[in-house]
Amino acid sequence: LRLKLEQAAWGCRRIAWTLARLGLKLSRTSVQRIVRRPPPSRRRRRNEPTGRNDPGLVAKRPGHVWLIDLTSVPRLLLGSLHVAAVVDLFSRKVMAIQVWAHVPTANDVRTLLLAAILRYGPVTWMVTDHGTQFVAKRFGRLLKRHRIRRRFGAVASSQSVAVIDRFWRSLKTEGIVGFFGFRSLAWVRHRLKVYQRWFNGERAHGGLGGATPNEIHWRHTPAVRTPRLRIRHATLVRRDFAG
Repeated sequence: LRLKLEQAAWGCRRIAWTLARLGLKLSRTSVQRIVRRPPPSRRRRRNEPTGRNDPGLVAKRPGHVWLIDLTSVPRLLLGSLHVAAVVDLFSRKVMAIQVWAHVPTANDVRTLLLAAILRYGPVTWMVTDHGTQFVAKRFGRLLKRHRIRRRFGAVASSQSVAVIDRFWRSLKTEGIVGFFGFRSLAWVRHRLKVYQRWFNGERAHGGLGGATPNEIHWRHTPAVRTPRLRIRHATLVRRDFAG
């Protein structure tokens, strides 16, 4: 179970091979039965952080559940860059993204989340991992001030950080190939903003049936009104443009 927890992508056959190398011979079906066995129930203490999402925590609309996470990108001989992003679980829209040349602090991720809140409004649920930036008191005070509930993401859960992990995979295979090498930090930040706009507005998303995150986000946001069009001197003028 610990192997499956730490290596979520491993199948039962690979786990059985690994155990065999340690002298514990189990068949693939035995490993499969153990992995699928429900964990024993226990009473959780009051105010104890949970390691999984509640089954009912499903994004029902934009702004219902947000995910925030960090990843690092190597820069050849210049160390690593550290990227943080806020993603809406319902629409897969990237609400905010930022990069640093140092390991971001709790104040850094707090500033990133605050920028997303000021632009799109407060969210109901925030899902994070147990990183030091997210369990810090300063980050928790921001959530409390905006009445945002918190959940800690479970490994390999479709309702958890797996969604933002998939975004990291897309970013590293589509957006940062070949240009992070010796570029300046300002140039990298500009390229990330360009990728964010393209990801939200142009990229067809497999999990959304081929739609873009912006289409899903604005389609289900009540505050968005259909743009009004009127003709003035044979010129098409758009008013009340949102997005």
